[in-house]
Amino acid sequence: MATTSVDQVTGYGETLALKAPCRLATTANIALSGLQTIDGEVTVANDRVLVRDQDTPSQNGIYIAASGAWQRARDMDSNRDLTKGTRVYVTEGDSGPAEFEVTTESPITVGSSSIAFDLSAGSVNAAALSAAAAAAEASADIAAGLASAFIISENTFDTKATAAAWSPVAAPNYIRTAGALAADDGSGAVFAKGSGNGGFSINLSGGGTQAYKPAKERGYDIRLFGAGPARTAAQNTAALVLAMSYTTELWVPPLAAGEYFDVNDEFTVLDHVKIRGAGWHSRIRQTVREKNIFIAGDHSSFEGLHLIGDNLLTGADFTKNNGIYASGKKGVVVQNCFGEKFEGCGAQLRGCKDYKVVNNTFFANPWGSFSTSGDIIIYSFADAGRGVITGNHCLSNNSQGIYADVIGYDADIIIANNVVVTLDPATCIEGGAWTEAVGDYSGTPATVRRRHAIGVGYNSSNVAGPRSVVIGNICRNTRWTGIYKQGVSAGGGGVLIIGNQCSKNGLEQANSLNGGIYVTATGEDVVSGNMITDFQSTGAGVGGITITSGTAPTRPTKIQGNMISNSLGQGISVGTHAAYIDIQDNVIVGSATTDIYIVNASNVAAGGHTVRGNKIKRTSGDSIPSIRISTPSSLLYTTVKDNDVEGFDNSNAVSTNVGITTTNMLITRVLRNRVKNFHVAIQSTAYFTAGARYPDVVLENNTIDDCTTGFGLASTANTAVVPVIGNRFTNVTNKTAASTTHTGLAGTKCGYICRKDDDRLVVLELAAAPTVGTWAAGDRAEFAAPAAGAAPGAVCTAGGNPGTWNAQAAIAA
Repeated sequence: MATTSVDQVTGYGETLALKAPCRLATTANIALSGLQTIDGEVTVANDRVLVRDQDTPSQNGIYIAASGAWQRARDMDSNRDLTKGTRVYVTEGDSGPAEFEVTTESPITVGSSSIAFDLSAGSVNAAALSAAAAAAEASADIAAGLASAFIISENTFDTKATAAAWSPVAAPNYIRTAGALAADDGSGAVFAKGSGNGGFSINLSGGGTQAYKPAKERGYDIRLFGAGPARTAAQNTAALVLAMSYTTELWVPPLAAGEYFDVNDEFTVLDHVKIRGAGWHSRIRQTVREKNIFIAGDHSSFEGLHLIGDNLLTGADFTKNNGIYASGKKGVVVQNCFGEKFEGCGAQLRGCKDYKVVNNTFFANPWGSFSTSGDIIIYSFADAGRGVITGNHCLSNNSQGIYADVIGYDADIIIANNVVVTLDPATCIEGGAWTEAVGDYSGTPATVRRRHAIGVGYNSSNVAGPRSVVIGNICRNTRWTGIYKQGVSAGGGGVLIIGNQCSKNGLEQANSLNGGIYVTATGEDVVSGNMITDFQSTGAGVGGITITSGTAPTRPTKIQGNMISNSLGQGISVGTHAAYIDIQDNVIVGSATTDIYIVNASNVAAGGHTVRGNKIKRTSGDSIPSIRISTPSSLLYTTVKDNDVEGFDNSNAVSTNVGITTTNMLITRVLRNRVKNFHVAIQSTAYFTAGARYPDVVLENNTIDDCTTGFGLASTANTAVVPVIGNRFTNVTNKTAASTTHTGLAGTKCGYICRKDDDRLVVLELAAAPTVGTWAAGDRAEFAAPAAGAAPGAVCTAGGNPGTWNAQAAIAA
């Protein structure tokens, strides 16, 4: 390289191998005159610009921008100014900063040598600038008419020359050339199935062949096989059948508003075939009754499609009228699709395993003749399952949003993070309001028809339990339930219903199959951490969470940590033959009727429940029991403990204004609860019918505040003794009482404030030895306020009614 020197006026070094920085570098051929946009920036006068992409490479170099003709910069306008390896740094632009170097072999003659500038090895943004240059080259090709944007963006040709002959418009058996007059006119070039990674070997109209390959990201465009929005349904059907006979990857391109790929038959997709689209605008519409759109094969995949049914309600075959239908297949994937107007289902999988239905939107699917219609249905008659149903929006007004394990043969299913809300189908259109359906079904499509948002395990399980998880879903605006679990769980694993939000369920008042969450508790089910709001049904025996059983189970069901607010029915309702229900740490606020309602059938195997650690606050209703336990004839103990129960108004002196009420105190234990602001805190609404001493009844260590009566306990005779032990009373008028206003029953008070001394009772707060009641030898009475010189109490020396009582030694005067 020549000896370097520096101009003392300009400061430029004519022969330095490192040039002064340029503001911008070109990414395409430009006119060397006028102020213009280069790499995303507008040039101003005197900007230094590295020109590196001219069609005539000898024009490349550093220029000074001007409103008129550009001139080469002083430091790169002669042969002495550059050599191979000369570098220049570019400071701005969409792909800057970056550093370039001359890669042309020396010697270089400015104005005649082809000068090449490449990114230097140390460039800080080499990859970005290279991508920008490639995009600019593709844009230039399209602008020059060398190829269409469709071909450049979706497909790969070996050279620009072979791409130049092609148009994206296609017809069956032909790819139309630029000179063809119309589709199907025979002037195109026939294509044949190719081998290897070339895909198709196409006979060029000008002679020779071309290997045609799809883009890596997408499959073959269905328009290459003759499909199009202007084609008939029969032509589009033939095109898709042809396409699927050639390739395992198909691309359904986006269409303009109001355009569809209409079809008139269903498509049996071969194993391992992938069909992709661009989402909402990749619309395929079925025009024929009793037809699915796609019937899936093993490991087939459907992504980004918008599938549309015929919206008619005359179907007679539930295996038809579906967007995607699969039977006995493995590994089916449905993701990021839209599905509407299918009388059957958006997606129906029967007897399938290892499937994924992920991130789809199903809407405006009608309810016609199929009571099992739904947006997503898993419906099997043989051992099946291992599925993931997650991230979907189910917004139709059909029978249910998501129903899995419908017949009881599916297991190991995750139903997570779905949004299931009943919408008015008339508003679910492009540009529509997408509003909720309003009111229980009254015969018009705009009212709520949907029964269940999510169902799992409908029938008795045939696969040793559903073993399924329903987690993190939103379930809103249904006639019956938000989440419905029916069928047997015991013996192989139940259903976990965790962290869901269920609101405005139970709109149909007359139906007993209502609940924000409804569980047929056969054991091993868990309902935990859910939020249930605004449950709508006022019917008997239903609530925010409804638990029932056809046959008393032997394994527990856990109802834990849920938040239930503003239920028009019960908060938690447990009925019929339910057993071993653990109701723990729930928060229940604003129920219109009983907060925890356990009313079992007369069955020795029912009962055995635990109600513990719940926090309850009533915001209305001063004649409503908060916790009601009725387990007649049961042999199983029910425990009510550590609950915090606050009433609405203690001044209403009726027997139903009660905190905790039970019909069978002999097998119900009530201890360590805090009960506040009721007329009666704790009550037995059944007689203690035997004239006996009941030392094993547990009414212990409760804290009672602001109540007229602490314990309302009655007997048919005056001989019953029911101990009330270790309780604390604050602002309570009567610690124990019995009357029609306190217990709802005519009878005699049988509750006694006591403590226990081993297996003997110490009765408190009496002024003299008992004269009624059944007592045992060794029982004692401690008088409330003995006077000096008087006995402090008495001891029962012979049991009976009332037994023999001897006064203790008098207190010294």
